[in-house]
Amino acid sequence: MERISAFVRRVPIFASLDTAQLAALARAARRQSVPAGAAIFRAGEPGAALHVITAGAVRISLPRSAHDDVTLAILGPGDFFGELAVLDGHSRSADALAMSDCELLTISREDVLALLRAEPTAALVMLSTLGARLRQADELIESLLREVLSGFIPICAWCRRIQAETGDWHPLETYVLTRTSAQLTHGICPDCEARARELGER
Repeated sequence: MERISAFVRRVPIFASLDTAQLAALARAARRQSVPAGAAIFRAGEPGAALHVITAGAVRISLPRSAHDDVTLAILGPGDFFGELAVLDGHSRSADALAMSDCELLTISREDVLALLRAEPTAALVMLSTLGARLRQADELIESLLREVLSGFIPICAWCRRIQAETGDWHPLETYVLTRTSAQLTHGICPDCEARARELGER
């Protein structure tokens, strides 16, 4: 129990807790051993607990297909994960996989929410971490979107507009068109084609 309290005290989200709160948290936490390669949870599963890593490394990823995924974060000792589902009560939004043999402290959603109500500083740390992770996810999604669009959907290489099925060209930031692989090609819009012709004639 003392070892758990001593470790928890070093975790940023719990740093503001007093001795009594740390002791209560240590009593509520459940120790969990996860072998390398095992899934801690999968996207879509119920989110009933927050996990704190005491040893090992955990990979957080987003599945793209049955055989492919995107890495969102690699976490280590002192990091926590699973906070989004704990906060909103919805299912897991990503996969968590043990990259090595891991030791975790698992804290139920009820105990986490009780802690956040009692200690606003812990809530602020969790929200700050959540905000940073969401920002990172947004940047990753934008990067993946540009990769997909530039590889499949007809986009003007000059002005970055997308051609719809009607033949009209729309700004990339306001219009995204999903197509089958057979329909997707590269292209150049008429305006930029005319500009390219003009430059070529100079």
